[in-house]
Amino acid sequence: MVYYAIRDSRGHKVAKSLESMDGVDVCDGYAGYDKLRCRRQRDWSHLLRIGKKPKYDDFGREENYYDYKRCVEGFALVLRDAKVAKERYGPSKRLKERFEARFFRQVFSMPKQGRNFKRLNDYIIRFNNEWFTFLEYKDVEPTSNRAERAMRPVVIKRRVSQQTRGEDSMDSYAMQMSLYMSSKLQGQDYVENLSNILMSGVSSKP
Repeated sequence: MVYYAIRDSRGHKVAKSLESMDGVDVCDGYAGYDKLRCRRQRDWSHLLRIGKKPKYDDFGREENYYDYKRCVEGFALVLRDAKVAKERYGPSKRLKERFEARFFRQVFSMPKQGRNFKRLNDYIIRFNNEWFTFLEYKDVEPTSNRAERAMRPVVIKRRVSQQTRGEDSMDSYAMQMSLYMSSKLQGQDYVENLSNILMSGVSSKP
């Protein structure tokens, strides 16, 4: 299912209010998610974007651009092989440990000098046990692309309208979109589901 919550901020208190201890939170490196107690899968697409766009352009004797590029490509190859292995063998803790070991062998073999290498290394180490959680769970993905695709209609609507009319309207819109996208995801008819909910509410009244 898809659940939307429209809030004034996305701070850690908001993330905490939506936390499910039975699930896995797929997220990027935003600090607001760090205080959640549930298991986490860090977003590989975010990591690879950081890697493919080095922040500093002073590649020189200490840091060769082509060495850096090969390093990032090596990380992408690990991800690709991990996804193939999960599909072939199924999710397991052993598979997670296997690819973590391979990944961090590459991380620790990176050059120790150069600001771009250090930036990438620090980001990876910060979430050192959260890169391959998806290998332990059947329905967990290594990126948050599914959530971002689900957010797209809401984001476009807000950009067009330039507003959300009050808290009541925010809650109402979030509820309607949650039902609509969940119905779409499950191959069900949104109007029929909405009608059933409304009729059940009417029939339950004394």
